[in-house]
Amino acid sequence: MRKAKTVKTIEVSKRSFAPAPFHRWDDGVLKRGSIVAVNVFGDESLLVRWDGQTGIAQEFAEKNTGKYLQLSETEQAEYVALCRTAAAAAKAVDQYQWNHTIAIPQGIDPTAS
Repeated sequence: MRKAKTVKTIEVSKRSFAPAPFHRWDDGVLKRGSIVAVNVFGDESLLVRWDGQTGIAQEFAEKNTGKYLQLSETEQAEYVALCRTAAAAAKAVDQYQWNHTIAIPQGIDPTAS
């Protein structure tokens, strides 16, 4: 059995405006970008510039834990593979449960003999 690998994280200071790497798994794709600012006057949301896109997007505070993935190119490939495997496993569990579910009509006590 393989040992679990600890994913490195970085902390983003509210006072620092140096761009910090930002990765997020989103609908089967690893999005890459840079945190360019933290909204300290409002809800502490992040302003992110996504790679390959112009402009800045807002990441809302409820997702803001202060720790973000910092992945090398090799680690990004490994993370993508893990996320895809996890999604496939979750889908397989749902299908297995669906295949083994029985419908109990309303008003019938399944424990009665």
